Amino acid sequence: MKKHSGKKFGGRKATTEALRRMMEGPEGVELRRFAVSLCGNVAEADELVQEGCYRAMRAGATFDDTRPMRAWVKALIRNAFIDRRRRLDWLTLSLDAVVVGENGEPARLSEVMADKAPAIEEELARREEAAAVRRELATLAADHRMVIRLCDMAGLSYEEAARRLGLPLGTLKSRLVRARRALRRALGGAR
Repeated sequence: MKKHSGKKFGGRKATTEALRRMMEGPEGVELRRFAVSLCGNVAEADELVQEGCYRAMRAGATFDDTRPMRAWVKALIRNAFIDRRRRLDWLTLSLDAVVVGENGEPARLSEVMADKAPAIEEELARREEAAAVRRELATLAADHRMVIRLCDMAGLSYEEAARRLGLPLGTLKSRLVRARRALRRALGGAR
C-alpha cells in the first residue's frame, strides 16, 4: 500500500473554499448524480450531498491534499447514506399499528397507507419513467448528454451552462434542441 505524505489541506476555510469551487463545477453535478444513484431520490440525494459537504467542512483540517477531494467527499456522502439507512432500520411498523390519521383521530397504519396508494403508484410510475430517461440518456452522444444534464437535470440557466461548457449561447441552445429531440426519439416519441 502506498504511503502518503500526510500533508494537511489548510484548515476549515481552505476546505470550504475548495468545496465551493468543486460544487460549482461539473464535479458538483457528478456528486449529485452519485448521491441519486445511492438513494434513487433527488430530494434525499440533495440532502446527502449537503451532509457530505457539511462533514467535509467540519473535518477540513484532516483532509490530505495529496488525495483527490472528490473521492473524499464521495466517501463522506456514501457514509452519510449508510448512516441514514442504519437509523431507519429500526423504524419498522406493523400495519396494525395505531397512528394519527389525516383528521387527527387514531387510525390503523394500513388504513392511512391505503389513502396514499394513488400517490405511491404515481411515484413508482415517475421512478420508472426517470429510469427509462436515464437509460436512453446514456445512449446519446456525449455533447448531447452534457447539455441535457446541465440544463434539464441540474437546472442551470442557458447562460451558465454555456459558460461552463465554453460554448456560445446560440450553440448551446441549438445543441439542447437537438439533444431533446434525440432523447424524445429514443423514448419512442412519448415525450
